[in-house]
Amino acid sequence: MKYLKCLTITMGLLIFSCEELEEALGINLDDVDCVAIAADFGIAADAYGSEATVANCEAIKTAVTDLMADTCDTSGLGALTAVAGLPGDLDFYGEALDCNALLDAMNSIYGTWVGVSVCLYENQDCSGACTEIPDFDDDFALTFFDDMTMGEIDCNCEDENGDDIENCDPDVIDEVNCTVNGGQWDVEVYGDFTFDGNEVVFTGYAGIDGPPNLTLDYSLTDNTLSLDLPFDGECNCEDEYGNEIDGCDWDADSTSCTGEWNPGSCINIELAYETVSGG
Repeated sequence: MKYLKCLTITMGLLIFSCEELEEALGINLDDVDCVAIAADFGIAADAYGSEATVANCEAIKTAVTDLMADTCDTSGLGALTAVAGLPGDLDFYGEALDCNALLDAMNSIYGTWVGVSVCLYENQDCSGACTEIPDFDDDFALTFFDDMTMGEIDCNCEDENGDDIENCDPDVIDEVNCTVNGGQWDVEVYGDFTFDGNEVVFTGYAGIDGPPNLTLDYSLTDNTLSLDLPFDGECNCEDEYGNEIDGCDWDADSTSCTGEWNPGSCINIELAYETVSGG
């Protein structure tokens, strides 16, 4: 079979032996079976979608590594991991991926987190003094669902006439206790998330009235989730009267901004763990 492959590839290069061709192309013709590897990838992604285990994660990683090593066409394969609740970017599954750490992080963050406090750093480093922003309480909640999506859950305790439903508690965060008392359980998904080291990388869905793409530094301590959201500095090209300044470039950096330069900042959000997700 090896020499049949060699003949097929080298119809116009008969001066090469199979061994010479392998050396010239930097490949082993016995190993180039992209269809079989892609099939392994599909099986592994499907298995992971059914059961998120380290073994199934490692199987995906092995298949992707083989696909990349053999320079196979990977177009369309990302959709398989997206269905399995994993990032669609195959570069995510490189040699550096620690499947144990990924599963630990996923299992730790799943569920609903209710806001405790929010404060503002006057720098992008999220360091130093953080000024608390008032009136931030448990009305803010964020849910990380176990299919690697992020959004909000809500128990609507108003009937079709806008009147309160008796015994319905809008603060419950699980579907059973909401609907048993006549409430309507609503789940709104804003986009996908994944992990990159100590960062949560969020990708918002197109057309969703929710947050844009975000990269958040996170830490977990005693059921408290701390999220840091840094913002880049920006050039403000409006004068004190709200008129645009001639020649000012909104995309300019700090050295070329001819308007008012607003330095970067960082918001820190502290959330407390409440329950597993109800979605």
